[in-house]
Amino acid sequence: MAKREVLLQSIAVVIFAVICFVFFRFACSADLFRKEQVDDLFTMSTFLSYLNKPAWFVCYAGNALISIVGLSGAPALVTFVLLLEWWILISVLKRFRVGEMAPLYAFLPIVLEWGTYCHPGYLLHSILSTIVALFIFWRYTYIKNKWLSMLAGLLALPVIYFLAGNRLNIFVLLVLFYETCKEPKRWLYWCLLLVAGSIVPVWMGHFYSLTQEQAYLYPHNGLPAFFPPILFCFSLLLLQMKRFREMPCRVVPVTVMTCVLLALLGSIIYTYADF
Repeated sequence: MAKREVLLQSIAVVIFAVICFVFFRFACSADLFRKEQVDDLFTMSTFLSYLNKPAWFVCYAGNALISIVGLSGAPALVTFVLLLEWWILISVLKRFRVGEMAPLYAFLPIVLEWGTYCHPGYLLHSILSTIVALFIFWRYTYIKNKWLSMLAGLLALPVIYFLAGNRLNIFVLLVLFYETCKEPKRWLYWCLLLVAGSIVPVWMGHFYSLTQEQAYLYPHNGLPAFFPPILFCFSLLLLQMKRFREMPCRVVPVTVMTCVLLALLGSIIYTYADF
């Protein structure tokens, strides 16, 4: 990793962590985090109730983490979770051979997550579900055998739905983009993946007694919850252009990208926040 990239990454982490924590600590009321609280969370009956729906892992983890740190610790927790997602996004971008600007590019979906979390209907489990899907995809990219990667890709779909709900659509898009760049003739695999990605939510939703609409959305509250990861997926298309993928870490591109991120963050917060 180049020195400039390390420096950019270090500065970005510090600035983001400070601003994000200060925002959630002082600009937002505690009511924003009360939406995550659940009574009697750490009882066996409550835990078993989460298993009755898909995405039980991220839903329970989100509520449990907020309950453990309390309302006063929630700003630090949300900041940490967003930074964790940012780190995984950088790792994913590196698998697409993105260069020195990867730390800043990775903030694009993060600022959307940040701003959207200000909406009362957007919960921590939506961010955690994205992290689960991204992490599984990241590990998938290290499988070298094409038959094993096909098997792993198809088996990952029900696993992601079981743990994180319908973030498997993000996994499918990422795999398609990655495989297109790596080996552009695996048409059969792409078709199987698309078909399986469409069928798995309905098939598994049947076991959870969900309607078709619920099966495709659960556990997210509406389509806005899909915007941050989908934006990241399609931004990868732009990053296939060598000009953007290998853009050097210099003053002008860093300044422009920072201004874009701040403008996007401000507009999303203005749209969703209810101070």
